[in-house]
Amino acid sequence: MMLWFEDSWGQWRPICQCANKIDVGIAIQRFLDEHNFKSYYIRTWDSDGFRHYDVGSHTEFFHWEISSNPKFPEGVFDVKFEALWNEAVEWAEQRAREEGDVDIDTDYEILEKWEEENFIFLCEREGLDPHLSKYM
Repeated sequence: MMLWFEDSWGQWRPICQCANKIDVGIAIQRFLDEHNFKSYYIRTWDSDGFRHYDVGSHTEFFHWEISSNPKFPEGVFDVKFEALWNEAVEWAEQRAREEGDVDIDTDYEILEKWEEENFIFLCEREGLDPHLSKYM
């Protein structure tokens, strides 16, 4: 299951896949070491399909999926999905310019297909389910 990091702005990002609690502990410690953060305690609790980890920063948390269908907070991925969608649109328009026979202003069906394909690819690359977004 995926281990997520929630930063102080409430943005979530995937850290890594963890098979068990030991993997989670190792991944969290590695992340803290990379960011020069010393944790003096770890507090955990389970809710909404996640095991939540408070490592003492007061504003940043780790969340490990412990169910196959965890409930993500509403809007948590909106900013990330928007950025990925914008990147997907740029890729589709660039592809249209490179291929030369696709008109950005009139060939909507082709562009929409490319945008969706690119968006799915980008989301999967980031470890996100594109169907959690408003763009699918």
